[in-house]
Amino acid sequence: MWLQECPNLDQGLVRPLISTEGTVVLFCDSGDCVWLQPAEVAARPCLDVDLSDWSVGPRIHVTPGTTRWAEPDELPEAWRDEYEWHQD
Repeated sequence: MWLQECPNLDQGLVRPLISTEGTVVLFCDSGDCVWLQPAEVAARPCLDVDLSDWSVGPRIHVTPGTTRWAEPDELPEAWRDEYEWHQD
C-alpha cells in the first residue's frame, strides 16, 4: 500500500510504516525520508533519519529489522478517510 510517489527523491513510493515504537509514519521506500502526517508529504520536506541511531525526532525510530509496512486496518482512521491509498 502506498500514498504517492516520493516528492523528494523523484523515485520510490511513500508507504505507511510501523516504527520501532508502534507509531505509524510515512516512509519513502527508496530513501531515508520520513513524514509524520500525510498532509506533510506534499507540503514540507521530509524529516531526515539520523542514521547513527535510526531516529526521527526524539521518540520515533525506524531501525531496520524492527519495523514493517503497515496494513490498511492499522492506519489511523483519519488517514483512511481523508487520503486515497493505492495497492501494489
